[in-house]
Amino acid sequence: MLNDRARIAAQRIFDVMGWPSGTPIEHVMLDRILAIRAAEPRGSRFAIDSRGHIRLPAAVQRATAAKAGEAVLLMAFPARGVVAVVPPAVLFDALAPVLAHLKVLL
Repeated sequence: MLNDRARIAAQRIFDVMGWPSGTPIEHVMLDRILAIRAAEPRGSRFAIDSRGHIRLPAAVQRATAAKAGEAVLLMAFPARGVVAVVPPAVLFDALAPVLAHLKVLL
C-alpha cells in the first residue's frame, strides 16, 4: 500500500532480498513498472528506513500513476536483485481481457 507520505512498507520483501534497514536503493522505471535495486553505498539519496519502508520520489509517483491509499503489487526477484512495484493500472490493463471474459461467463 502506498501511504499518504509516498511510502511503501515492505519489510518482509526486503528481508527476502537480504536488504536490511539502511540499504541504499535506486529506482529504475521500466514503462509504468518500478524496479528497485540495492545501490552502491553513498550512491543514492534513498534507503530502506528502520521500519522497512521506502519512499517513492514524486517523479516515480507520476511515472507509475500510483496514488496514496492504493495497493501495489510487490514482486521480489532475489536472484536478480530486483523488487518490482506494479501499480494497479498496470495490473488492470494486463488482466482486462481475462476479466472481460470472466464477466461474460458469470
